[in-house]
Amino acid sequence: MQNPTPVRIARPQDELGILDLCWLAHGERSERSLNKVKVQTMVRSCLTGQCGMIGIVEVASDVRAMVGLIVSSAWCSDDLELHDWLVFVRPDCRHLRYLTPLLAFAKQQSIRLNLPLWMGFIGDERAEAKARAYHRHLPKFGEFFRFDPHQPAA
Repeated sequence: MQNPTPVRIARPQDELGILDLCWLAHGERSERSLNKVKVQTMVRSCLTGQCGMIGIVEVASDVRAMVGLIVSSAWCSDDLELHDWLVFVRPDCRHLRYLTPLLAFAKQQSIRLNLPLWMGFIGDERAEAKARAYHRHLPKFGEFFRFDPHQPAA
């Protein structure tokens, strides 16, 4: 049996590899415009521990997968929670099953910080497969739906 894929907390020197993953993720899921400055600000805030953290899978200085986590609160409360803002595995690495260790890392951070963890994903391609993968590791708690007046009705 193979050793589990290690996920480590990213450091500032990982920024370029992380940003490359962010650009790839946006390219796959471009229902929104891209504000590169906003993305860079979020990544840097997490890398310096100001608002959260980023877990990465890295092999030989090659960042292959990431989970971005932010400490925040709901609109109605001051209670802190841990939210994912991006979980992404590079397309050429998806067969390596990095999602499982990324989800385990997020759960470990939730335990470490003693905060509830909220995770989800947006997208219509591969949604069923993603839902099954998430459900294997996290209890389901609701669903997301989207209406866009600029898109034809399904």
